[in-house]
Amino acid sequence: IAPILTRIYTPSEFGVFAIFASICAIIEPISNGRYELAILLPEKDNDSKNLFVLGFLIALSLTLVLSLLLLIPASRRFILSMFEDVNIGYWLYFVPVSLLFGGAYLGVHKLAVRMKQYRAIAKSTVTRSITRSVTQVSIGMALPGPAGLIVGKLLEYFAGFLVLWKNLGPFKRDYSAVSKENIKKVANRYRKFPIYSIPAALSNSFAFELNKVLIAIFYSSTVLGLYDFVDRLLGAPASLIGKSVGQVFFKEAVDEKGKTGSAIKIFNDTVLKLTYLGLPIYLGIFGVCKFWFIPIFGDKWASAQPMALIIIPFLFMRYLIAPLSNINNVFETQKFGIIWQISKMIITLGLLMLGNKIGWTFIYYLQVVTVVLIIHHLLCLFVLRIIAKGHAPDFLK
Repeated sequence: IAPILTRIYTPSEFGVFAIFASICAIIEPISNGRYELAILLPEKDNDSKNLFVLGFLIALSLTLVLSLLLLIPASRRFILSMFEDVNIGYWLYFVPVSLLFGGAYLGVHKLAVRMKQYRAIAKSTVTRSITRSVTQVSIGMALPGPAGLIVGKLLEYFAGFLVLWKNLGPFKRDYSAVSKENIKKVANRYRKFPIYSIPAALSNSFAFELNKVLIAIFYSSTVLGLYDFVDRLLGAPASLIGKSVGQVFFKEAVDEKGKTGSAIKIFNDTVLKLTYLGLPIYLGIFGVCKFWFIPIFGDKWASAQPMALIIIPFLFMRYLIAPLSNINNVFETQKFGIIWQISKMIITLGLLMLGNKIGWTFIYYLQVVTVVLIIHHLLCLFVLRIIAKGHAPDFLK
């Protein structure tokens, strides 16, 4: 529905939505304290249930804390002052809602993966997409501004949660083993996930999402709207494939490690599978953007075409690495995740600030950062393969 949305919303309105989505994306990955990543690991389902409840309680607590900060006049003024240059306005008050819905979805999604409910996961993905699309189009036609884009984002998480929760069956009804003592036990057993994965997740989200906020400040919300539109649009098709493959990869890597002590076979197979599936898609996307971008999306989005052509190679690398990075959780090498994400954050933010200081155009900045990040991701792939062999150096564990 992207061609419809580009005729309903302006690049500036997409820019406001991009800022809102970026703020949410910075905090949503840590909404469960990263304990949702451990749900697949325990041998006993009861431990997974305690991890799920633990994650939800953390998400609820963070939602309440953030809501209170926005309600207290002094802290509210401080938070709003941080975003006064990017025109986020009262939409900031909806961030806690996104945090809660996103946290609940992350937890129940991992439970569904553990139970191998892949059909339900696919159904939830479709439901999320339909809910988001219908909401964004209908509200966008009825109300001015970015309301439809933001409400659509909120409702898609809630709809996806309902679909997955409905398909958990007996698993969701028996929580007799959930207790304060058992929650404390699993929290301590899997404490490496919040200790190491939270900094890594924050570094990752800061690297790309804070980057978008700074783009709005250094250039304009219109430039951000153009860039964020092509980033989300072009990354979406193959990302859906990447996420689906990644869910299966995580589970099978855990199983292979349990049997052989390594996960190199499933790692290599997944690299080939992702390449065979993703390469034709991104080559096709490049062709469409090269020849039919403006007829499809309209003249007011013409400035987004060169941005799209520049970032496509990096989007392919991002699609390839994202599911494979789960190998860090399988072998509990979260320290490498921190090193990789922090270095990526330094690269993206450093180049953006350098470009602003010496007067780069946004297009030139995009060209430089794309080349550097492709090299960075290739190095990451090399290290992940070493980890998958079970040969990770001790300092990465």
